[in-house]
This record gives sequence, C-alpha cells and structure tokens, in this order.
Amino acid sequence: MQKMNWKKVIGFIIVVILVGFGVLDPVDLFTQQTSLTNDYTNNRVINQEACSLSGKREANVKVDIGYGDREYYAYTNEVGQLVYVEASEIRLQTDDELAEGKKRYCNDEAKVPGTESSTLDEGHVIADSLGGVGNAYNITPQDSYTNRNGAQAEMERFMRETLYNNGVITDFKAVIEYDNLQTQTPSYYSYEMIADGQYKQFDFANESE
Repeated sequence: MQKMNWKKVIGFIIVVILVGFGVLDPVDLFTQQTSLTNDYTNNRVINQEACSLSGKREANVKVDIGYGDREYYAYTNEVGQLVYVEASEIRLQTDDELAEGKKRYCNDEAKVPGTESSTLDEGHVIADSLGGVGNAYNITPQDSYTNRNGAQAEMERFMRETLYNNGVITDFKAVIEYDNLQTQTPSYYSYEMIADGQYKQFDFANESE
C-alpha cells in the first residue's frame, strides 16, 4: 500500500474547505505556492545532450530537458539530486520530431544510479510522449509498477488525453523528494499543473501500490 503523507493530506483538506467557502482562489493559490517552492532559480545553466546515457548529474545546475524548442527546466541540489522540474506549457511529442519508424526520441535512457535495480525503471519526470528528453536531468529510478501502470502512468495518461482533446496544460511543477543526500532514488513525487484552467495535483510515493 502507498504510504500516506499526512501533512500534505491535512493541508489539502484545509485548502479544499477554504476554496469551497470562496476564501481562496485555487489558481492564485497555486501560483503563490509554487513560486515559493523553487529555491533553485540561481542555479548555473548548463547544456546536456538530449539522449546522453550518462547517469551523472552536476550539482546546483539548471538544464533544459524539453525536446526541440520546448522549455522544460530541471534543477539539481548540492549533491546532484534532481529535485525540481518546471514547464510553462506542456506540448505533445509530434510525428515529425521522430526518426522514421521510431516512437521515442532516444534509443535508451540515462543510467542514473539505482536504475540497475530489477524493480526500478529509468522513469521520465516529463514523459517522452509529452516532449521530455532521456538524459539524466529528466530521469529518476522509479518503481516499475508506478512508472508503467500506477500513479505516474495515470498522471501521464491524464495529461496526454487532455492535450489530445485540444486542451492546454500550463504551469507544470514537479517536486522530487529523497530520504537522504546519499541516494539518487526518490522517495516521493509531487506534481502540480493547470489543465484547461483547473488546478490538478498528483502526489505519490516511489513504491508499488
């Protein structure tokens, strides 16, 4: 069973009550909260090849992980953990971006430490189908069930269906948590976005449900 993060649950209940009484506007609240979440705006900007298989990340950097002209940005902390991802607008992968006969931008994904485990996938923070590249700044070791069939897959399905139906996804944010500074395997993911003007949140542990 997925562990409950009670602080997040209680906070969410309070927000729902305040929004229900008209005290808070959910979109305004989202903007205020996420602007405070990102403590990495002064990170050094570097470039990384979209399909680099290197699992090593530099510390305190900002990297564009969007394919083509997409502006999806990933941030690392002082030990090179991938801790924050943002995108002003998410756009679907298009057929003309792919080599003939291929369904992915890259033949393989970055070998981030931890992905050698038989129970952990090379999981995209922003999916390939949503314009995310395969280098180490968009990959974390993610529980295989969560990535393929669980909460991560469900979130990606929601995003694709929204966009396939001519919807819009903006203000995408991902906060990635770890149990300690020695690991590259996350313990928890928190995703937020505005989908067709509505605030959406997806929070889940990095474990099988």
